[in-house]
This record gives sequence, structure tokens and C-alpha cells, in this order.
Amino acid sequence: MAKLQFYIIFCTQKTTLDKRPVWFVFAGMGTQWHGMGRKMMENELFKQSIMKSDDVLKPYNINLYDMLMEGEEATFEKTVNSFVGIAAIQVDLSNNFISIGWCLIKIGYEF
Repeated sequence: MAKLQFYIIFCTQKTTLDKRPVWFVFAGMGTQWHGMGRKMMENELFKQSIMKSDDVLKPYNINLYDMLMEGEEATFEKTVNSFVGIAAIQVDLSNNFISIGWCLIKIGYEF
């Protein structure tokens, strides 16, 4: 049996104490799971943000709140549900970060 070898590489660079922008990098498809976001709904600010997203999505026949709170494992096998669930949670988390003073400068998304 071949022996696995792991290498850890440390990269360093000189930095300054200058203020740097905060980036939020959102995960791509495939990071969803059954029950994602349910525990976070206990946070009132997060829940309010999800409910705003829920209102925005209703004209498109997407009930975000029910999808997150009542959805079953098969719910997230549908691409639309997976994408909407992931995107909504990450946007709503960003809203929470901004509310506690983390300034949103850049947004990235992994495809």
C-alpha cells in the first residue's frame, strides 16, 4: 500500500495595519443540505432577513420559509431550491454581518 504524504506550505507576506476591505465569498452549488438554516432561524435578525427574502420570492411561487423549515431531503435535489436556499442564507448572513459593523465592500461567488 502506498504511503500518503502530506505537506503543509506556509505562505507569508509583509502586511501593513491599513484598513482592508472585507470580502464575502459565497459557496457554490452542492453545499446545501437538508435542514440548512433551521437553527439560524432562532436568531431574530436572521429570521427577519429570511422573511424579507421570502416576500420577494413569493411572486415566483417560491416559499423560502417553508422550504427551509419544512423541506425534506428531496426538496434540495431540485436545482432551483438548492440555489435559492443557498443564496438566501448567504445573503441573509451578510445582512447580519453588516448589522454588527462588518462593512461589505466586495462580494464573490464560487461557480
